[in-house]
Amino acid sequence: MPKTKKTDLQVLKALLGCPVGKLSSSEKSSFQGMYDKVATGQQIGLSQKQRVWADAVYDKLKLDDERTYTPQAVKVKDKSLISPLDTMPKPTKPPGRS
Repeated sequence: MPKTKKTDLQVLKALLGCPVGKLSSSEKSSFQGMYDKVATGQQIGLSQKQRVWADAVYDKLKLDDERTYTPQAVKVKDKSLISPLDTMPKPTKPPGRS
């Protein structure tokens, strides 16, 4: 029995947001098609078979588990790579305007 209590769109959006390599290309295209139909109103919701499959993949990938997010530090540009033009003052008005 699936553990997810999310809506069809939430499950599909989470599946489509998986890191590259977690889903096969056929799974990704199938879930994208389902998402597009439900999001645009062409389909009211997922069928029972689609929902069971989406929930099974969702649970297999453990998308409900808490993710440990480690923010990456922003790398400062190497000073030797800065162009002399980058340090020049920028014009406040386009040329030809007074």
